[in-house]
Amino acid sequence: MTQTVSVVIDNVPIEVAFYDTNTREAQLKAIQAEESAETAVAAKDVALLAAIGLGPFADTTAGLAATTNGQYFYTVSPANLYLNNAGTAVLQDELATLARSLGVMAPTIVPDNATIKQAIETLGENVESDDGAGFVGLKQGGKVQHGIPYVTPMMKNAAGDGTWNDTAAAQDAIYEASARGWEVVLPKGYSFSNTGLILPDNTIIKGEGRLINTANRLTLGNGCLVEGIKIGGNDKAGLSDGIRIHDVADCVVRGVELDGIAYSGITLSNANGVLIEGLTARNIGDPDAPFWFATSSGMVVYAQNSSGVTIQRCPKAEQIYGSAAYFIGTGCTDFVITDSEVTDTFYRAFQVFGTGHRRIVISRNRGYRMGELNDSGSGIGCNGIYVASDSTDPSNIDIESNILENLAENGIEVLCAARIRANKIKTTGYRALSTPSNEGMFIESGSIVEDNVITSAAFIGIRSYVDGYTASSMVVRNNTVIAAVGDAINFQANGSGSTYVNSRVSGNQLVSYGGAYAIAISGTSGAAIGSSNAVNDNVAVNGAAVAIAADVRKSGNSWQW
Repeated sequence: MTQTVSVVIDNVPIEVAFYDTNTREAQLKAIQAEESAETAVAAKDVALLAAIGLGPFADTTAGLAATTNGQYFYTVSPANLYLNNAGTAVLQDELATLARSLGVMAPTIVPDNATIKQAIETLGENVESDDGAGFVGLKQGGKVQHGIPYVTPMMKNAAGDGTWNDTAAAQDAIYEASARGWEVVLPKGYSFSNTGLILPDNTIIKGEGRLINTANRLTLGNGCLVEGIKIGGNDKAGLSDGIRIHDVADCVVRGVELDGIAYSGITLSNANGVLIEGLTARNIGDPDAPFWFATSSGMVVYAQNSSGVTIQRCPKAEQIYGSAAYFIGTGCTDFVITDSEVTDTFYRAFQVFGTGHRRIVISRNRGYRMGELNDSGSGIGCNGIYVASDSTDPSNIDIESNILENLAENGIEVLCAARIRANKIKTTGYRALSTPSNEGMFIESGSIVEDNVITSAAFIGIRSYVDGYTASSMVVRNNTVIAAVGDAINFQANGSGSTYVNSRVSGNQLVSYGGAYAIAISGTSGAAIGSSNAVNDNVAVNGAAVAIAADVRKSGNSWQW
């Protein structure tokens, strides 16, 4: 009588057979029975190999020497079937059931294995470490891969050397895995050159291998999971994304590495319910592309008309040549980017651009050295976070707790209503590139700006400028501005059709600024600023003048000359 238990060894589920015996004699009988059955199966398998290919040979070197391109041969140790592919031995099949009596491969006995010992003890057996734990058995004609729920491209004759075109083999592996409900695995150390692969709905592709997209991309269906793989290497002629998520829902991209992609790393269009997590990206975009091209490519993630998207815990995006590392375009809603880092870009780190944005969150991210790769002489577009939307409600866009440092233009520029809270901005005007806008923060009508720390702004600390329109309901409170080259806070309405209404500047700490004023709120060229605005409870600690329009209400301020 035998009992079986399912265990997992090296991430592979197998059935282990245990013989319900207590005597050495009974154990030996069980072993003899197992060997007899195994010998019969092995003989059948060896006969099958002999019918297919030449052999047996001691190893692949001997097999290649005795065959020509396109011929099959088999070896005895290990017992595998190979194809001679232009002098390279390409594995076709493995023989899993060979008896020790044939001298090919002894049955696997795992001595003193804690996993199997525990399973045996659960069955009430007494285990002696020198006897081993049990036998792994397969049905007659069975193969190892029949018990493993995944497919690799090598099972479909892929070379995996990064140069041979493995598109057909990789796609076949994907289709078979999809049909069987299995996973596709790209093994570590293998690279698969391809001209684009398609994942059907609910496909799972994992591993540590690399896809080299020479043209086109990995296109996802609904409910797909892509985890751990590396994607890169497409050339400028291909202009393809790394991963395309278009018109689908419920996809996950986790722990993927993108490197050397000429277009954008991941593009989303009409996508819903997407999680991108643990993404690493390097050298994305074309450093020689003109600016118009960089506005539509070269991003780590480029999204339009997509909702329910979360990008989180992406530890590194560096050497990025698009207009932003992360781009949130028109029609995006319920979109979160959090706990991610961007360094060494040509332009900016994060961008929200277009119309229809609702519930956008950019929080707890880090951006360093924006404009580091820009040798054009112009720093325009090299800010940390840039938002140009039609939002009139600050709750639509939330920019919170980001750390931005060494920025060739300004730190945060928001041209709409938004909530900007608890960010840390240090050193704008980085690399002294030419730009008219290197303040710490530039804000527009409807913005709520609170609890931020701005250090070493190359121009004004917090700035607003309106020309030809009315900015309303702006709140700037409880911020700290340290060592701004210009004014600490400056609101300017220019022209007779320009003004501020219902706006507040309160509770700010203004330290060591180099401009003419701690706070300047003024109208120029005929602009008037009325009494619906207020400046109160601010502290300027290093003694500079203020220039606040006469009708603006003022109270509780401390100008410490």
